[in-house]
Amino acid sequence: MDDTLRSGTQTVGFHVKKVPKNLRNGTDGYYSVWLAHLGDTTNIRDVTKWNYINPAPYESLGGFEYLPPSQTAYITADFTPGRYAWIWFYQGMDLLGNDTPLVREFIVE
Repeated sequence: MDDTLRSGTQTVGFHVKKVPKNLRNGTDGYYSVWLAHLGDTTNIRDVTKWNYINPAPYESLGGFEYLPPSQTAYITADFTPGRYAWIWFYQGMDLLGNDTPLVREFIVE
């Protein structure tokens, strides 16, 4: 995906390649991906460290759960100009411990 998208309603695909087990706690697992609209001052470190204590440091725009490796899922959203991110989790992740989700930030113009 490019680092910049245009505003408006768009359908965006997210493809998960098979990830080595050492990068996902040895699981064969599934993946969960969320689309987030970030505020102007949202720090990506706050997003990766969030542990489900509300409020979240972003606005959730949806996502998908239990995506098998080597599959693609799609989400349709009305993108307004600003900062966004994909937040990616994997099965077996210890969100209350040392594991942190992967975050890929992008801009909508």
